[in-house]
Amino acid sequence: MQSLSSSGPIINVMALFPIIIILTGRYGFLSIVLGSILGLSVIYSTVFFAKHIRSNGGYYSYVGKELGKRSGVFVSLMYISYAALALPAVAVMDIFFLNSGFMDNAFLLVFFIALLMLSILTIGFSNSSITMKYIVVSTIIEITFMVFVAFSLFSRGSLHLPNYSISIISTFKALPFTLLALSGIGSSIFISENMGNWHRNTHLAVILSYILLACAMTIVSIGIDLFLPEKLLNQYVSSPLSIVEYIGGPYGKILEYVGLVIVLNGSVTLGVGYMNALKHALLKANNDFVFGKKIQQNQIKNIFFSVILFSGIMISLVSFLTNDSYEIFAAISLTMGVAFIIVHSFTNAALVKLFLRTQLKIRIIIPSLSILIFGFIILENIIARTELSKYFISLFVVILALTVFYSTFKLSNSQYMRDLNFHMESDFEE
Repeated sequence: MQSLSSSGPIINVMALFPIIIILTGRYGFLSIVLGSILGLSVIYSTVFFAKHIRSNGGYYSYVGKELGKRSGVFVSLMYISYAALALPAVAVMDIFFLNSGFMDNAFLLVFFIALLMLSILTIGFSNSSITMKYIVVSTIIEITFMVFVAFSLFSRGSLHLPNYSISIISTFKALPFTLLALSGIGSSIFISENMGNWHRNTHLAVILSYILLACAMTIVSIGIDLFLPEKLLNQYVSSPLSIVEYIGGPYGKILEYVGLVIVLNGSVTLGVGYMNALKHALLKANNDFVFGKKIQQNQIKNIFFSVILFSGIMISLVSFLTNDSYEIFAAISLTMGVAFIIVHSFTNAALVKLFLRTQLKIRIIIPSLSILIFGFIILENIIARTELSKYFISLFVVILALTVFYSTFKLSNSQYMRDLNFHMESDFEE
């Protein structure tokens, strides 16, 4: 459930799907299908490494082992950056939903969002078993609600086929959002050191979660794209909860409030899932001396707790004052999606190197092809994108510049290089 919760099933439907539809129209479901197929290459590398390497460092441990310390540090910082952005993303998204006719008082809205972020960080950074129990129950509710929405759309609507041709460029523009919707699937690797029988449980959790989420997302996207009348589809893009009101019929308004509660709870679940994985990655990076010196566990958690909370509040205030909450959410999501692609491009490169030095050379086809496609997606979104440039380019460039600067500066220090060591339990020979 750690994997499913970090993917935010209901958040994908209510927040990412509308962006995909804006870019692709009624062909959004094809982007979901294509992204799910392309995501198999991500799952392929993640599953392979998770089956043979046990480390809460996750991707950066895999990369550091095969590509060296420099790449490992870069990937660790890139992962920490995009995982930390999950909290501001859900906060801004919640502002959008609550500000759309549900909460008019500005003070109450800001106070509620700050309290929500504080709760997510407190639960996610705690060591309580309650965290996992909450994640399990909440995720089951989300998946059940998704299935309900999908089959309600099928039963209420008639088929509406697109009357225009598909745009390949638009489909590729939508892929970062599709891949982001699947990005949390690998989060169970960040708790592999806490799992019993990790050889079996870690990669199996990734596989089963991916299959369930990809199928659920495909079914719901088909229901929305092909079974909503044109007017309702346009309304869904600007006000996603409108589909809940639509399927509720005479009880639509009541069901819309139920949907809002599930979305808000889903944002908490997604945030907790990401923060739980991030916490374990931070502690592992601290033990591996990624930050230059070993810091006490409580201190490293308190530092990132404060930084993430402060960043979330500041970004939330900007989104509220500029009234650009949905645009900022989309830009943060795109930044997370591109960072996710970069991390997995390095992971695939690590797998290629591993295969080349073993008897598995024929297997390099899948990760190599994935790297090429990922490269095209990144270039297309950075060079050709104009819709989200105001926030996306600024945010992405800052993260990339800080990551490169830190990696370059710290790795030029010989003492840092000697102390830096990626500890893991591995089936591979050193």
